[in-house]
Amino acid sequence: MPKAVKGKPKRACPLEKQLAFDSKPWYDGKQSASRDADSDGDDIAEDVVPEKLSRRTLALARQQQAEEQARRTKPVAQQVPTARATAAQAIASSDESDEESEAEDDMDTDEYEGQDLVRINDGYVEEVEICEDDEEALANFMVGGPERRNLADIIMDKIFEKEARERSGMDDDEAGGPDQSRFDPKIVEVYTGVGKILQRYTSGKLPKAFKVIPSLSYWEDILWLTTPDKWSPHAMRAATRLFASNLNPKMAQRFFNIFLLEHVRQDIRENKRLNFHLYMA
Repeated sequence: MPKAVKGKPKRACPLEKQLAFDSKPWYDGKQSASRDADSDGDDIAEDVVPEKLSRRTLALARQQQAEEQARRTKPVAQQVPTARATAAQAIASSDESDEESEAEDDMDTDEYEGQDLVRINDGYVEEVEICEDDEEALANFMVGGPERRNLADIIMDKIFEKEARERSGMDDDEAGGPDQSRFDPKIVEVYTGVGKILQRYTSGKLPKAFKVIPSLSYWEDILWLTTPDKWSPHAMRAATRLFASNLNPKMAQRFFNIFLLEHVRQDIRENKRLNFHLYMA
C-alpha cells in the first residue's frame, strides 16, 4: 500500500483567542434570535407615539406650515397693520394680561393686597372709600365711653386711682400687682428703656426683658412702665402676638381691651384712618 501523504500539521490557535472563545457563554442560537426579536419589538413599542398626541403634533405642524406659507405669499402692502388690527391686537393682549393678573391675585389670597401702598404711605392705605354702613359701624366702634380719652389719659387715671387706694389703705386686687413706685429702681430703668426701644421698633426680635412680661403675675403694672401709648404700630402688632399666645383667654382679653383697643382708637382719632399693622394686630 502506498504511504499516506502527510499533510501539514494544523497550527495551534493563539492562547488569547482560546481564552476569549472559552469565556463566551454557551447559548442556543434560536433563543438568542427570539430574544433579539423581542427586544426590537419593545423598542418599537416604546417609540410609538399615542394617537391623540400624534394628531395634535400633525395639526400644529400643518398650522405652522400654513402660516409660514401665507407669510411668504402675502403682499408687502398687506403687511402694514391697519388701525383696527392694531387695536384688536392690543385688546387681546390686554385681556390676556388681565387674566394672568387675576390668576396671580387668586394665588396670593393670603397676603394683603395693599402691601406696596402700605410701604409707600408709611403704614396707611390711601384713597379708601367708606360707605354709610361702614361709617356707622366705625362710629359704634369709636364709642368707648361718655368722653373721648386716649391711652395716656387712661394711664394717668390708673396712677391716680392707685395713689388714692394707697391713701385709703385699700388693696389693689383689680390691678393684680404692686404699685409702680414700689418697683426696684433697676426694674423701672430696664423697662423704661424697653419702652423707648418699642417707640422706634419696626421689625426684628423683641427685647428679652419684654418677652418675660406675660409670665409675670403683675404683668399689667410692668407693662405700664413701657408707656404703651407711645409704641409704634409695629411694636403693638408684635406685642399682641406675644401676649395672645402666652396669656390665658381672660388675661389676653384684658390686654386687648386696655392696650390694643385704646391704641387703635387713638390712631384712628389722630390720623382719621387705621394703620395697617394695627389692623393686622
